Amino acid sequence: MKCVAMPFLFPLSVLYIITDLGDCQIRWMAFNSCIFRSMGFSTLFDKDVRCATKEMFKSLYKMTTRKCINCDEYFHCQGNYNAVFNCDQNLRSRQTAVAISDCWQSLRGETNRRANRYGRRGGNCARKYLCAVNCKYNPSHETCSLLNC
Repeated sequence: MKCVAMPFLFPLSVLYIITDLGDCQIRWMAFNSCIFRSMGFSTLFDKDVRCATKEMFKSLYKMTTRKCINCDEYFHCQGNYNAVFNCDQNLRSRQTAVAISDCWQSLRGETNRRANRYGRRGGNCARKYLCAVNCKYNPSHETCSLLNC
């Protein structure tokens, strides 16, 4: 079953278009529930939380739709980097990135904690997680091709 979702910030991450219902819908509802348990409802109105959420979801969406082999760590790293460094580099942005990363991983059983931390700390995600690990994604063109490395 294919699960692809695109978040619309209303005002945070509550509404989704889901291409296949059933198990996917349950997982996305559980994901939202996890975020609200971690962050609390009042954070819906915090501009830094909204900004970090938008940055994280852009990266997670690209990861789930581009289907580039060996690239999950890059997308996790880059999403965390963007959530912190494109959103005022403050505590709320970091907390949001941590909450979203933890909820995503708990639901999907992924262990990309090292890449998440590396991005939040300002590491160079492209250098560490693209061609060096055989990921053929090109962030400039948003393509996945053997010609990218």
